[in-house]
Amino acid sequence: MTPFWRRHLIASVISFVMVTGWLAILGSFGMLGAIVPADQPWERSILGGMTLTLGLFFPWAAMAEWIGRATRLPLWVPPLLLMLAVATCGIVVELFVGSFHPSFILTFLTIGLIAAVMFCGYWVPLQMGRRAGEG
Repeated sequence: MTPFWRRHLIASVISFVMVTGWLAILGSFGMLGAIVPADQPWERSILGGMTLTLGLFFPWAAMAEWIGRATRLPLWVPPLLLMLAVATCGIVVELFVGSFHPSFILTFLTIGLIAAVMFCGYWVPLQMGRRAGEG
């Protein structure tokens, strides 16, 4: 296994455990509504953790690493860009649906901030592995 895949595997496991745990905790208190129902938080939390880790965080981190090696991107930029990308996608979807209201901007920025904080659970271990000399 190459150092690239080893670092991403370790970061994926750490991120999956953290995201699944937080989704289950928030879901058990009923804070996520129908996304993670309070009566069965673990099933949906595991699915959500896997989806976020492999569907969003892994490609975003791989792209950020690739761009970062060529441009010397500061380490705080990829989470910030993810926050803005998630917020922009939410706003664009609302514009296409035709139900956009300016008050949604703060809501989508908050959702983007939550996604960026969860992404740090992937990004930080990945960078620690790189700094430790694994790749």
